[in-house]
Amino acid sequence: MTLYLVDEPLQPPGLIFTAAICGATALLVLGMGILGILRKIRPNMLFGIRTALTLDDPDAWDYVHRKAAPWAIAAGLSLLIATVVICVAPSGDVQFWAAMAGSAAVVVLLMTGVKLAQRSFARQRDGNAV
Repeated sequence: MTLYLVDEPLQPPGLIFTAAICGATALLVLGMGILGILRKIRPNMLFGIRTALTLDDPDAWDYVHRKAAPWAIAAGLSLLIATVVICVAPSGDVQFWAAMAGSAAVVVLLMTGVKLAQRSFARQRDGNAV
């Protein structure tokens, strides 16, 4: 069974707009991962992993960003790959599914990385309290 969603591939300006949005998002997520490894992200209300835990505790902020950084880098790279596929794909179907797969990968990888990092911080904090 073949699922046909889009008859023709995106053409400029739609292709340029889609690639720009996906590429910029990929670079932003990738940058967050790199800055997390380097410990260059300070607590703020605009950029980073902003959960109740990370906003309440500066140590949690640093720890979670450092531990989730590899997941963010993987998420950024997956969306960057999807962006390239969108740009070179011969059909609209491939472009559509590349965009969907790249977006889903970003969500799953970021959520997994943040959840694991927060659990790790909680275990470390609870272990140090004993």
